[in-house]
Amino acid sequence: MVILIKKRHRSLPVATARVRGILKTVAGLLQLKDKEISVLFTTDEEIGELNREYRGKNGATDVLSFPLDTTTCTALGDIVISVDTAQREALAADISLDDMIDALLIHGLLHLLGYDHVGVSRAQAKEMRAKEDALFFAIKNYHLTR
Repeated sequence: MVILIKKRHRSLPVATARVRGILKTVAGLLQLKDKEISVLFTTDEEIGELNREYRGKNGATDVLSFPLDTTTCTALGDIVISVDTAQREALAADISLDDMIDALLIHGLLHLLGYDHVGVSRAQAKEMRAKEDALFFAIKNYHLTR
């Protein structure tokens, strides 16, 4: 998998090599090795602007996904993560920022693949959640054994 990463957030550390490793592991599990994605780590301010412009919603969110038409290219799309929101959510859940970012990467990637949890049936939302949990568990076990 080709992974493009850009950081526009400076105050909290995000290890791009670690993110790349997590995404490559998930890509292998999902058989996406020939695909491409881009990831942007940004601020609440910037993701709030994107949220307003593309979803018509005010305020920051933790992750946004922008899928591309994969019938014409190998790029799946873009994932945007607010490091500010991820940090607040990690503190509230009593988990590390790395674990929260991993969960958001998985969540965003599943959106790029067509999974959803809003405006869909309970079964579809449950399917996405189960897939997220399974992938998160798999990467944690994979990276713990390395």
